[in-house]
Amino acid sequence: MMEKSKKHASLSKLAIPLAITGLAALAVGVIVGSLLVPTPTPQGLDVAAAPDMVKATRQTYEDKITVPAVTFETSPVRSVTAKTSGTVSESSCKAGQAVHSGDKLMSVDGKPIIALHTDTPLYRSVSSGASGADVAALQRELSLLGYSADGNGVYGKSTANGVSQLLKHAGISNAGGSIGPEDVVWIPESTVVPTQCSVDLNAALSPDVEVMKVGGQLTAVTFRPPTGLRAGRRTFSLFDVTIGLDKVDGRITDATFLSKISASQEYQDSLADKSKKPNGLLALEKPIETMKVPPSAIVGQDGETACVSPDGKKAIPVNVIGSALGATLVQPSDGKTPIGKVVLGHRLDGVKCTAGKADKGGKSGSSGNGVDKQGDMSDLKDGSASANLRDGKTDVQGTQKDTE
Repeated sequence: MMEKSKKHASLSKLAIPLAITGLAALAVGVIVGSLLVPTPTPQGLDVAAAPDMVKATRQTYEDKITVPAVTFETSPVRSVTAKTSGTVSESSCKAGQAVHSGDKLMSVDGKPIIALHTDTPLYRSVSSGASGADVAALQRELSLLGYSADGNGVYGKSTANGVSQLLKHAGISNAGGSIGPEDVVWIPESTVVPTQCSVDLNAALSPDVEVMKVGGQLTAVTFRPPTGLRAGRRTFSLFDVTIGLDKVDGRITDATFLSKISASQEYQDSLADKSKKPNGLLALEKPIETMKVPPSAIVGQDGETACVSPDGKKAIPVNVIGSALGATLVQPSDGKTPIGKVVLGHRLDGVKCTAGKADKGGKSGSSGNGVDKQGDMSDLKDGSASANLRDGKTDVQGTQKDTE
């Protein structure tokens, strides 16, 4: 009996490991089976097929081009001196404030000194009967300032009256009709802007001492014109100041534009650090509406001409205008055919595009997917459009909306 119990206990001990091994094998089988059987994709998460038709959208084409390394031309800095001596008792000189020919600039020992521009500086005192290049230059300036003058290079009665009027305007009431270098400070232009006033009130003045520095004014904004620009007016922007250009020749001298540039903080900063060259921006003055389509919607591209198709059968000739963020910008070649939905890729295989046939002597463009190529847009004339392609990248910015 005891032997039977011992035998039964031995069998029980052997059965337990066998059972555990069997259960483990069963678990492994379940796991392997679950890995081999594909899990169904949840409804709504199936991979969508690539579309073969899209809706074209409108894109405002401004052809914005960044112009690097804009530079500035300024007038030369010059020293302006006086030809008199004494104590400065009054001064109208202020840095940055314009000084005009004929205005009182300062007083020395209480006597007004006039800023005066003449083509030939006064180097002597002149009065009735004097003649020469300095007299002729004085007469011309008197006339420009609105005073009387003989105009014949000889200092006559009319010139004497004009000089008296000039001196009286400056505050000299007992002018005797003569004038000399001690009465004026010669300035190199009719209007100058001091960059520095060199003498203070109560300063001792002697002949040929500098009274101010002038020049350094902005005279031109220059840049290297981009190549291959299409004809037509453009705008140029710098420091939030914009001007319209009839031609892009790389040099702008418009006084109003230069005045606004000079007044900007960005211009002052660029003068302080001349190693940094600012960027300008060229753009079409009148942006043009184009249609934006994927490059795969283009078939038979031949230069700037190509086709799109609304149904995989009909070909609509278009002009390729440019590109924008992986899309191609086009216009209908006739300027009026609407472009709504367009087919893509393989659906264009049967479309025959002859958009470039007339220009290529009967050679039609081959079919195939279009190339995302950058181009310039030409003016619209009588509802038609053409495009001149050029190399390079252009930032295309604007608004877009679905076609109706």
